[in-house]
Amino acid sequence: HGRFVIDPKPMQLADASGWLPEFSLAEHLPEYVQDTVFYVSQVFATREAAIVACHELGEREIRRRVACC
Repeated sequence: HGRFVIDPKPMQLADASGWLPEFSLAEHLPEYVQDTVFYVSQVFATREAAIVACHELGEREIRRRVACC
């Protein structure tokens, strides 16, 4: 998706019991860049699993945005 960039930023829970898949999605438009941050409440056991979730959720949001416009 040439005009979109997914930037995963998984956050470890304070008690170290898991990871939250936080990510930002940058959409490069002709005049500016629209950056949206997504916070997800589902907890994952590993950082790697949270990163995969970030990408999957980001791809879903990209498909939604492309389909509507």
